[in-house]
Amino acid sequence: MVDYFNSTMAADESLPETIRAINRIHHQDESRHIAFGGQLVRTLYQAVLEKTTPEEVASAREYVSRYIDASVAQLYSVDVYKDAGLPDPYGLRRRLLADPARRPAHDRITARTRSFYRRIGVLDAEVAS
Repeated sequence: MVDYFNSTMAADESLPETIRAINRIHHQDESRHIAFGGQLVRTLYQAVLEKTTPEEVASAREYVSRYIDASVAQLYSVDVYKDAGLPDPYGLRRRLLADPARRPAHDRITARTRSFYRRIGVLDAEVAS
């Protein structure tokens, strides 16, 4: 998911070129890590499927989904809100996380991650609404 920010900032022409270049380099470097990690996760998931019960697989799948959501939630920092002098930083974080207007941003940030996990079967296929 962090690579989403690297690639987005690398393409953002409103940022200084140095910042864009740093993010472009991070994105290129991270691409190798993502490719290797993807292969490792595929292999490990196949081992899970072969050696565990359907209930354990369901539990692992739920864990991955919750982990992705928890990773997004970490983007909302109470400490940053406190440092900025914003009132009720905990309440602000709760309201922001619950705000349905944030969902499209969360979906953009997690799109590639969720797509990968759907492709290998860890997450359910996306259901059209």
